[in-house]
Formats: sequence, structure tokens, C-alpha cells
Amino acid sequence: MTDRSTPSVASSGRSSTPSPHAPTARTRAVATTTAIDLAADAAREAVERSGVPADQIETVDNQVSAYELLQKGRVDAVALSTISLNRLLEQRGGDFEVTEGFIPVVDGEEVTPAGALAFRKSDTALLDEVNRVLAEFKENGRLLEIIEPFGFTEQELPGDLTIEQLCQA
Repeated sequence: MTDRSTPSVASSGRSSTPSPHAPTARTRAVATTTAIDLAADAAREAVERSGVPADQIETVDNQVSAYELLQKGRVDAVALSTISLNRLLEQRGGDFEVTEGFIPVVDGEEVTPAGALAFRKSDTALLDEVNRVLAEFKENGRLLEIIEPFGFTEQELPGDLTIEQLCQA
């Protein structure tokens, strides 16, 4: 399963950043990643390619840590999915603004934001069963019913997007 939750930026208002693609000298971009070094390196590289200087990027290992940096004034902006930022703002509060979602552009190409489940290659039976149940839940509306309380709407469902399409990018 993939989701197409677009990224947004939460801003403290301490800088005059008009958009996530036009950082000022005071803005610090925070890319959240998993603890896997490769993912952290890829996230940092993508933010740098978008025009944010390396000395203005701080990577953290989870969303709450990123939000806490924003609350403490250690960064001026945090980039996460729109759903994640809205949920953090709802749960933790703060005088922050969440931008409209946007499609990231890397090296002049739009990048489809997507999340997915991962399985060991040897777990083919589990993968097949998860795919079967997900297809059934998508068909009968149960999937949307389950994910709506977390801020997802039909817009974030993958539609016809496939893993193969994502892996070709």
C-alpha cells in the first residue's frame, strides 16, 4: 500500500519565508528520517538540492523531535507530510502555521510523495495476504473508514499508482 500525502511546512513565523522553496538565511529546514543512515543522507541531499544551504539543515530521527525543535525556537520551519503536521499541531499545540501541501521538485522533476509497507522478500505469503485484504478494504470502503481518524482522505489514497511506477523513478 502506498499513500500520496503531500509535504507541507510548519512555520513559527520568525522568518519571512514565503514558500517552502524560497528559504531565507534564517530558515532551518528539518528533514525527519528513520534511524537508517542511508535514509538520513538521502533526505539531507534532497533538501540541499532544493536550495537550502547545508548549514541550515538539521536532521532528526522522528517527527516529535522535529516539532519540539520548532517549539523551542531552534529551527524556523519543519517539513513533513501535511497530515503529520496537522496531527502534531492538533496534539501538541503551538502558534504555528501549516502550509498547503505541495509536490516536491527535485532536479526539475516532480517527485510523487508516497509511503508504503515493506516486507522481507521471503515473506511472499504475508505480502499476498496483506495485498488481498487491502484490495478488499479499498473496494468496500473499509480502508478509508480506518484511516480517516488519522487525517487521511480519499485524496491520499494511491488510486492506480503502483509500486512498480514508484520504483522506476
